[in-house]
Amino acid sequence: MSRCNHKELQPGVVSVHLGQAGIQMGQSVWELLCLEHWITPDGRKPNPMKDEKSESFFDTRTTGLRKPRAVFADTDSYAINRLRAGPYKNLFDSHQMLRSGLGGANKIFAGNTGTGAKTVSSLLESIRRQVERCDRFEGFMIYQATGGGTGSGVGSLLLENLVRDYRKSRRVAVSVAPEGQTAQDVYNHVLSIPSLRENADVNFYLENKALNDICSTRLGVAKPTHGNVNQIIAQLMGSLTSGIRRVTDSRPVYQDLTEICMSLIPMRDVNFALSSYAPLDRPRVSRTNNEDTLTKSAFDPTSLLAKCNLDTGKYLSICLMYRGNVDMRRLNGSIRPLMRGIKFVEGASLGFKVGINQAPPTEMPDAIFEQKLTKSCAMFCNSSAVAEPLGRTMQQFDALYRRRTSVSNYAAQNVEATDFQEAREGLARLISYYNQCGADEEEEEEEDEGLRSRM
Repeated sequence: MSRCNHKELQPGVVSVHLGQAGIQMGQSVWELLCLEHWITPDGRKPNPMKDEKSESFFDTRTTGLRKPRAVFADTDSYAINRLRAGPYKNLFDSHQMLRSGLGGANKIFAGNTGTGAKTVSSLLESIRRQVERCDRFEGFMIYQATGGGTGSGVGSLLLENLVRDYRKSRRVAVSVAPEGQTAQDVYNHVLSIPSLRENADVNFYLENKALNDICSTRLGVAKPTHGNVNQIIAQLMGSLTSGIRRVTDSRPVYQDLTEICMSLIPMRDVNFALSSYAPLDRPRVSRTNNEDTLTKSAFDPTSLLAKCNLDTGKYLSICLMYRGNVDMRRLNGSIRPLMRGIKFVEGASLGFKVGINQAPPTEMPDAIFEQKLTKSCAMFCNSSAVAEPLGRTMQQFDALYRRRTSVSNYAAQNVEATDFQEAREGLARLISYYNQCGADEEEEEEEDEGLRSRM
């Protein structure tokens, strides 16, 4: 029986971290969430009365310890072993950290094989235990890199199973696309896209290249590490979920995953969202971060976490999420001129939301950002400009698959030629949907006339 009225219960969100990259993202995300809710690395809360609003992401045990509502899984033992030996090793229970015990990295799409199926089977059992501990379970956040075998293969199979087992739940994916340096990266990424399109309510599309460039050019990190990149992702997701976690007493723009999905994804066929974060300043660089500079920086191409130009596309939705002591009058003054230059898909102009969380951004140890930020802005949008990085991926895939480069390696994983063809067709449809959204009315009419003339 529920402990209190349904309306008073916070929505329970279970996070799933897949593969080495997903696990490393999880380490940074949970470090930040612990800091924001005054939870120690071993799950203790020295002052329980200071914050009792973390139940969406943390489970309170009878001992008083807080445990993340999270599961980590990999078909390789390296990242799991690092997690179990790290500073937050006592924050998680052993059944929350799953590994196949293969002893070697599985770089090939591992969804259709015994290895992938076995991993998903164990993962679903651990997920079930987390879901059952939620008073009002709402959905999942899945962190993965789609260039790896686990993130792409196990991630695809997991999403299919979550749709089957938790049909009414929300599924929010946070996926990092590879730079495409190897054929395996490209193939894995393309093979993962059909499941993300069909089974995720929204997929926050990040690119490894963009994240590394931000670290090197904007933040002055000569040789970016996974830890550097994941700090950016952690702050971004911290802003996205701050309303769900009730970090402030003011009414947030997003109070649950459903609001996130419904506002960003007005049409089911276009569910790949873009994002940016501001400020992205070096720790010892003095800059004025007011409402105007934050807003402009959020739309700067160098702040985007995927390589594309928003000016070339049209928006289906935009959400600006500010944190800190934001002046409403100054904020309105900075947004009004911005709105005049923004191009929306016809009928989508109401899809512009602004949220303010009065709690300032939380500083992480060894932060690569400007120290002690008082304000920040995270921008999330659904834009036809995402067709640009997706198009680059399709070009990479076509160039490799035309020569059948490394295709034979996938036969042992039960990945057949039809799987490649269907994945490529799914990617092409996704790009086409976004291009149609971004097309001008004149272009659409010309295209229609061209189609009729060929009939």
